[in-house]
Amino acid sequence: MLAAPDDSRDLRPLLWAGALGALAYLALWWGYRAGFRPELDADDAVLRRLAPHAVPDSAWTHTFEAISLVLGPTMWRVVAVGVLLLALRRRQFPPPAQFAVLGVLLGGFVAQGAKLLADRSRPGPAAVSAFSSSYPSAHAFGVTVAAVGSLFWLWPRLSRRGRWAAGAAAALVVGLVCFARLALAVHHLSDVLAGVGLGLAWTALSVLIIRRAGRVGRHTPSQSANPGGR
Repeated sequence: MLAAPDDSRDLRPLLWAGALGALAYLALWWGYRAGFRPELDADDAVLRRLAPHAVPDSAWTHTFEAISLVLGPTMWRVVAVGVLLLALRRRQFPPPAQFAVLGVLLGGFVAQGAKLLADRSRPGPAAVSAFSSSYPSAHAFGVTVAAVGSLFWLWPRLSRRGRWAAGAAAALVVGLVCFARLALAVHHLSDVLAGVGLGLAWTALSVLIIRRAGRVGRHTPSQSANPGGR
């Protein structure tokens, strides 16, 4: 199971990342709504470069479909359910298991809610069928939450070299999934970047909620056991 975090750890780096991610998400949303030319031009440039390769039943398409499936949000939810079941079996519910529920499982509703609010059309030349709104990318959101959240909980038990390796692995996984969605032409570049930004914001908020709830929970029993100081 994932390591329980040191409650004394400074959350500011994660919270700053979450705040910047939220700002990026909102800025990209405004950009495509307002027709901000640099953003739309970048979206079009990436589509023009990758869409010709996105042919149904090609090796290119099968490869990036596999990456989207194996590293995508559905598989991370399966892992989260496994973490939850293990916690229930042990009759313990440590912060990593709480994050599996709040960050990963309930985070899926956050991504879908964001899609409903944005209601952006998918790019035309998609290689595979994709439903729901294009903005933001739920795959980019899901893999960011899972990768950054796992890195956060594992961090205290990793050596310096292990932290470099884990950080590189997390970045690689997020990058692969994001590129896969672009390679399949099911998303604009801004959709994928927005998914990462929203994922960082949701990860930071989830960790903050879990940290605050843990502190409240530790104080509540002693107060209830000794009401009124008697």
